[in-house]
Amino acid sequence: MDGSTVLTIDQSTTGTKAILTNQEGRIVSKLAMPHQQYYPREGWVEHDPMELYHNVKSVIRGCSPKQICLPWQLRELRSRISERRL
Repeated sequence: MDGSTVLTIDQSTTGTKAILTNQEGRIVSKLAMPHQQYYPREGWVEHDPMELYHNVKSVIRGCSPKQICLPWQLRELRSRISERRL
């Protein structure tokens, strides 16, 4: 792939997603992995931080294999972390 790419990570309540786009904004690759949810109390949800960490590493590896994106071609890494509260 010529030019630079942007890797976007979305860590949501139900899973981890990665999208790799080229300099024109077209999706080159994408991958999603679900994660376990734990409900310690009614209305609460918790996640295992190590599972989230490993899922992020996995989607990055799976979304940007060397033939698609070399590390020096990655222009930007975007991450969205948000909390949803009632």
